[in-house]
Amino acid sequence: MLDFRYQAQTNLDVIDDVTERQCKQLFYEMFLLRKELIDIREELDEIRAWKDDHLYNFESKLDDALDVFYSDHVGMFGNPEFIPQSPINQIIADYASEYAGSSIISTPDTVSYLSHFDGFRFFGTIDWMLESQPHTILQPTLPGKCYAFYGDKGRIIIKLGSPVVVTHVSLEHLRIGEGVNSAPKDFQILGLGDGFAENLGYFVYDLKDKIIQTFKIMSKNQTVNSVELRILSNYGNEELTCVYRFRVHSVFN
Repeated sequence: MLDFRYQAQTNLDVIDDVTERQCKQLFYEMFLLRKELIDIREELDEIRAWKDDHLYNFESKLDDALDVFYSDHVGMFGNPEFIPQSPINQIIADYASEYAGSSIISTPDTVSYLSHFDGFRFFGTIDWMLESQPHTILQPTLPGKCYAFYGDKGRIIIKLGSPVVVTHVSLEHLRIGEGVNSAPKDFQILGLGDGFAENLGYFVYDLKDKIIQTFKIMSKNQTVNSVELRILSNYGNEELTCVYRFRVHSVFN
């Protein structure tokens, strides 16, 4: 005679055993899935960090490139200290840029520096003399390309691209090797108009500061069509002074 109670209990044991194995398998698969999700999350975090880092570098390089473009090719110059509320307003006009229509009027009491270099010809060599040109300070900055003049004092009169009320000026000097002592130090700016010359201030270019340094004109001044840059001293070079770039701005908040 069959014992149905034993058979039922056996079937229940089998079911319990299958269920237990299925649960263990399910928990194991859930463990593997959780591990994969953690790995995916870590990879996503790395991708986000890489993206943020490269995006920041890209934006920074793009901003620098735009500054150079506006400064050297459109006659604009970016500086966040003027109007920090809007990135668009950080681009301010440089009225002393050749691209803006400015030009050199004269260099009174200033002797341009003559550079010597040897050239070759069929019989021996020839000594070439190259005179430094003042309009260089109105052009894009390149290493070694500056307006050099004899001594530590010089005057440069610049016709602006259009008449403006000058509010800021910028002076630039590249630090290349031993040439740092030829950098301008003390300088004066004069605004020139029809029948008048106005002192716009005395300033100091600091070699320990940024390459491009911007100075605010403190006094209220008139509309001028020209400015005079007077270099009063340099950083110890008795032979020559070198000016890389000079900018004139008109900005009102």
